[in-house]
Formats: sequence, structure tokens, C-alpha cells
Amino acid sequence: MKSLQMYLRQQWSVRKQAAMNKSYCIALVALALSACAGGQQRPDWVDQPSRVYDTADYMSAVGSADNRESANAAALANLARQFEVAVSDSVEDTAKAIVKQNGQGRTVENERTAARSVTAFAQQELEGAEIKQHFDQTTPTGTEHFSVAVIERAVMERRLRQKIRQLDETIGAQMAFARANSDHPARVFSAWESARQTAMERAALNRNLATVSGRGDRAKHAESDILQAIRQGLSRLSVSAEVEGVESVDRADWQSMYSGALQALGIAPNQQGQYQLILTVNEAPIERQQRWFWWRGGVDITLQSDDAVLAKSSHSFKASATERHVVEQRAREKLLDQLPQAIYATLTSVHSESAN
Repeated sequence: MKSLQMYLRQQWSVRKQAAMNKSYCIALVALALSACAGGQQRPDWVDQPSRVYDTADYMSAVGSADNRESANAAALANLARQFEVAVSDSVEDTAKAIVKQNGQGRTVENERTAARSVTAFAQQELEGAEIKQHFDQTTPTGTEHFSVAVIERAVMERRLRQKIRQLDETIGAQMAFARANSDHPARVFSAWESARQTAMERAALNRNLATVSGRGDRAKHAESDILQAIRQGLSRLSVSAEVEGVESVDRADWQSMYSGALQALGIAPNQQGQYQLILTVNEAPIERQQRWFWWRGGVDITLQSDDAVLAKSSHSFKASATERHVVEQRAREKLLDQLPQAIYATLTSVHSESAN
């Protein structure tokens, strides 16, 4: 009888130990699963997205934040930055002066619209990018969320080439408009400047295309060629320079400033010019307000052919200083600096649907 009892106690002990071992294994499995669910196993794409999304076929970028929505936005922003580099480089190359004044290095700068246009295009096209995967990692301070944004190179390349073709057509139309209106200098210069701005946008997109596909498309009308045409057109422009609205005692000074501004653009004024480029001065007396002297004035610049107005624009200027003679000097310096740009703005102020 005692032997039977001893046998039963031994069997119960064995079964109890087996049950404990089974519970221990189940606990280990649960712990491992819990660790995975807590985000402890980082997938390859978090640190090296190219290991999952081959760079030959995809462009990808990872973003992280303390919530999933922000991580998605960060991933898309990082993907966009791959295009912003090309845009920035292009702006540095093309934001040049139209002309320089000999010996002084003064420049008339173009408006930097290309960068804004290309950035807007990149943002629009990146709407086609997808957030492919998410990963959440538990940290001592909370949960860090990761997202990866991906876009197919072939898709982006196709869209870029389509946009570039459209810009090529626009540039061609603008250049054709300039040729068809050779007897109207303001229309010619306006069309050329529109073509140059479009060519700048195209050049930046072409750099993005090279980033995506490894090569860009050669332009029929390069921005540098259009700029050269503008410079040559300015040098051939036959105009007389006339100043109105100033006292006779100041006329020679204003005439000198006006002629200098024209020469900075490469324009050689002559009294027998085919066109008249008239500077009308609207100058207010210097005012003193507390400790400051203020000079305020404006100019109207008109391009005429006999009595026909071809283009006109208005520009205001102001300067201040604590001494009267200093404000006069600053006003002169500002006029010398900004008059060339004002003149060029007049020559390029005519716009039409055919030229844009």
C-alpha cells in the first residue's frame, strides 16, 4: 500500500514539473511577441530604405515623429528635399544680372520665379508618392513612429518629361511672338523676358529629371541664349533719352543719371533715336520728421514712337537720414541703383496671351 502511495506521489510531481515547464515556455513566447509588438525589432527600411526599395526603381525617404501623421508628413518632406537640391542649384546658376555696368559691377536682377514654380510642381507631383510602411518603436520616453515615403522613378520621370515638353512649347510660342512683333520693342522684350523666365523654370525641372532618371533633355532655347538675345536687342535699341518734370537747374544732373542708367543696360541713347524713352520725375520737397529727413519721389517711364505710347510704368523711391545733405546723397544713390531695373521693367511691361 505504501508503495502505491509513493508511486502516485512521484507521478503527480512529474506532471506538476511538466506543467510548470509548459507555462514557462508559454511565458517566454508571450514575452517575445510582446517585444516585437512594442517595436523593438527595427525593419531594414528604417535605417536604409534603399535595402527594401531599390534606388534603380524608386526614390524613398524616411520620416520620424511622436505620432504617425507627423511621421508621414516628415517622410514626404524628406522625399521632396531630394528635388529641392536641384532647384536650389538651378537658381544659383540662373539668377544672374541681365546686364552689368562697366567698372562698377552694378546688376539688374531678374525675379526668382523659377524656384517657386518648380517647388510648386514638385509638391504637386509628390502627391503621387505613397506611404508604404509604418513602424512604431517603444522608448523609455514614449513611442517613436517611423514612416517611409516612396515614389516610382518611372512615374516621376514621365510627369517631368511631360511638363518639360509643355514648357518647350510655351517658349517656342513666346519666341515666335517676339519675331512677329519686331516693330514693337516693348512686345519683343516682354516676350523674350517671359521666354527667359520659362526657360529658367525648364532648366530647374530638367535638373530634377536628371536626378530621377540620370539624364535630362537638351533645350532648344536655353536661358543663356535668350539672355544673349536680350542683351543684343538692348544694344541695338534706338532711343532718345528725355527728362521731364524737373527744374532747369537740376535737369543736367537728372539727365546724367538717366543716361547712366540706360548705359548700364547697354542702351546707347541718341537724340535722333527711332523711339523716345521719357523719364517724368515726381519729386516732393525734403521733409523733416522729428530727427529724420525724408526724401520721397517717383518716376514715370514711357516708351513712345512719336505720339504713340508703347509701354509705361511708374516707380516710387524714398530715402531717409538724420542730416539733410546725407538724405540727398542717399536718394541719388538709390536712384542710380534702381533706375536701370525700372527702365527694364518698362521695356518688359507689355503682356499678352500670345506671349505667355
